[in-house]
Amino acid sequence: MLSRGGLYYTLQEGPPDRPPLVLLHGAGADHLIWPAQLRRLPGQRVIALDLPGHGRSKGIALQRVDALAGRILAFLDELELHQATLVGHALGGAVALSIAVNAPDRVSALGLVASGAHLPVDRALMDPLASPQLAALAVHAYLERAFSPTASPALVAGARRMLQRCRPSVLLADWQACASFDLRAEIYRVTAPVWVACGDADRIVPVSCAHFLTAQLPQARLQRVSGAGHMLPLEQPEVLAEGLSRFLEDASERYLRLELQVLHERNRVRRA
Repeated sequence: MLSRGGLYYTLQEGPPDRPPLVLLHGAGADHLIWPAQLRRLPGQRVIALDLPGHGRSKGIALQRVDALAGRILAFLDELELHQATLVGHALGGAVALSIAVNAPDRVSALGLVASGAHLPVDRALMDPLASPQLAALAVHAYLERAFSPTASPALVAGARRMLQRCRPSVLLADWQACASFDLRAEIYRVTAPVWVACGDADRIVPVSCAHFLTAQLPQARLQRVSGAGHMLPLEQPEVLAEGLSRFLEDASERYLRLELQVLHERNRVRRA
């Protein structure tokens, strides 16, 4: 793994003349929430990072989405990346959306996976994390809801190990960030093309959150995955990778058209 600004990340090299794909994980997770099918998406330069206090990244967990968004923007600055395609799962989607709302020129395309313009949080899951004795029970209760009934025990066990690597205080901070997040009145500011992916068996972030996004954002497309739960990237990585690839192809064509428009306008001004 590489490190920049205290954040660890993996990098798949790709076309340098296009904005990279930056993958942002959700609460209590790390970059491994994105299986190889997504971290190594063909034809893309892909960065998958660990948020502050997660995985191998330094620092403490931040309790607000806007603070996390600021760290990601600083990370992009460290890498001298003016624009990126941001794709986030759950809390990571909230961070990506916050950047798209408040710094739209930094986002060439936006992907929201099992996420929304607000994230409902069950206090019955969050409150026990304040007690070290109850934290394991909270994680167990969360995982019972996070996967679809058809998910394999091995897949659930792998997610359990990932969440157990996360300190309870970090997971609590993540869920506090989710609980205070609400951009429903501001998402009209998003100018980038948007891909919204959800599992129709998601019991953490309901499908209604995805439908709200697509109703409010005319440039959004919805991919609804049958039988998948909240852990959509782990449950259906091939389906998700295929949908993301199609979306990025269309977004790339849009990006090229905008580049040509800018070039044409500059030439027109020079001639005037």
